[in-house]
Amino acid sequence: MRSRSFARLAPPVVVALLALVPALLYAYIGTNGRLLWDDYCRVLRSREFGVWGYTQFILNEWSGSYSQAFLGGLLAPLDTLAPRIASAVIIAIWLAGAYWLMRQGLDILRVQRSRRTMALVLAALLVAASIHALDFGNSMLWLISSTRHTLPIALLTGCLALTLHTARHYRRDRASALRAAAVGLCFFVCGGLAETFVVFQLGVLSLCLLSAAVLLRGPARWTAWIVLGAAWLASLASLGFQYFAPGTANRNAVLLTSGHAVRSLQPLALETLRGIFDFMARPELPISMILLMALGALAASYASRLHRNESAQSRPAASFNLRAGYLWCLLALQLAWLPILWAHTSDDAQVFARFSFRYMTVILLNIGGLLVLCAAIWRLQPLQEWLRRRSPGAVQLQGLCLACALFVMLIAIPPLPIDRLAAAYLFTSVGGLLLCIMGLSADAGGGHPALRLSWLALAVWVGAWLCAGLIIALSIYAFGGTMLRSTGAGFAFVAASGLVWGAAIGCCLQSCAATAGDAWHSRARAITLAVLLLVSGVILTRQGALLGNYRIFAAGWDANHSRILALSAAGEEHIEIDPVPHAPRKPLDTCTADYYDVTSIAIK
Repeated sequence: MRSRSFARLAPPVVVALLALVPALLYAYIGTNGRLLWDDYCRVLRSREFGVWGYTQFILNEWSGSYSQAFLGGLLAPLDTLAPRIASAVIIAIWLAGAYWLMRQGLDILRVQRSRRTMALVLAALLVAASIHALDFGNSMLWLISSTRHTLPIALLTGCLALTLHTARHYRRDRASALRAAAVGLCFFVCGGLAETFVVFQLGVLSLCLLSAAVLLRGPARWTAWIVLGAAWLASLASLGFQYFAPGTANRNAVLLTSGHAVRSLQPLALETLRGIFDFMARPELPISMILLMALGALAASYASRLHRNESAQSRPAASFNLRAGYLWCLLALQLAWLPILWAHTSDDAQVFARFSFRYMTVILLNIGGLLVLCAAIWRLQPLQEWLRRRSPGAVQLQGLCLACALFVMLIAIPPLPIDRLAAAYLFTSVGGLLLCIMGLSADAGGGHPALRLSWLALAVWVGAWLCAGLIIALSIYAFGGTMLRSTGAGFAFVAASGLVWGAAIGCCLQSCAATAGDAWHSRARAITLAVLLLVSGVILTRQGALLGNYRIFAAGWDANHSRILALSAAGEEHIEIDPVPHAPRKPLDTCTADYYDVTSIAIK
């Protein structure tokens, strides 16, 4: 009996351990973090003013991020230890919040088997995919950046889990009202870590409010609106506090005179689009997208299967219906890209004295897509009659294979020298096709909730675009611009798009399973889990290969640190140090010399 129990327990435990490996590797790599650039100023000013004094100094002189200023004062006494442990602490917070969120989601879906293990696996993979989508050196090894751009995401995950828990247990009494107020307070604290992040937070909450309006009914909708409304108002208050803080105005004035801030509409729009497109062209993006898509597919397949099992009227579709609206949406997307692609000039002009061969390939894909869609709309009636004679599951599966083939092409092209506009076009085109497949799956399944989910997914995807643009535009215009202004924006776009695209695949797989039986669904779920672990292995391999570079950086920094301390103790005032290889940011700042109590420090 004991051996049988162990045999049942061993596979889930092994899967959970494998899923945790990438997150644990990131935490280990983070031990190579060291003080960089303006980290020296934070430690120096905190020593001078203390925690409360440093908080007031930052709010009055440079930034309105109250939580960030207070946290900086708390971390300053740790000195060089803080950047070494920051990554591990952030990842632990992120894992805890994601686990709580996933566990509640599985409870809502009424998953009966291995809920704890599944929640841990999904949480670990979500954290790994999100970190991989970020610039690890800037987002984790640089202390100030990690607390401004990565820690808020980790805390937001926990805040969303708290919100869901509060909404699920909400009663019309005083205790529930106090819990809703506590939710608002948590979001106010989280939003105070960065001015631009609170815009991302507002976007997420707005999409949650929209989701509650579409998917919930009766008292459940009002309960969700009460709790989410408290969080949304607290986030709005956080944004207002940071925007009107004296430090924000002072920083904007400094950056405006130095030419870093943008105040006119046309340059602002161009910089915003450039920030979004630059992030899409990063070679790390497709791997994170695949992992997030697999997570979304797994969640959507469980959700749609639950609805099919509980609905007495649910049954497999007898025919396949192709709606013209989806084709028109795809055509509009391709038409929107037509002038954008042709207005560009490649760096390597090989065709028409304007475009490279790779960029011209993308233009031809755009033209081909336009012709195919126009032909489909023109001959829609014969196409519908042909589709009705075929199996709905087979048609959906073929469309899904086509979309996946296009996505593989998206993965193959960005690591090559391709323009950011071309990468962005491929990115959005595959996303539009997947969303249409989800809509077609909803039609084939005949379920009105699935159709609502299709349009909600489209709204989430568009909202991710708007959220990313707002983060970048607000950073450039209202807050003077930041070196990492696209970090939160890129994460918003990747996370929302990946999960939504995965939901499209999950709905399609479940619709196919409705015609082929639950055994097909079980096999599809197993394949999805295998993809999750396989992509995690790819992330593990790529990041493990960079571990040597991070170790070299840490060893070089430690050698310079010891040299400066020794020369400073010997009375040297002007010190030269060796350059540090693989440094994620500039190693020195104006405060560095004061930090070591010398006159100047320069790199040889």
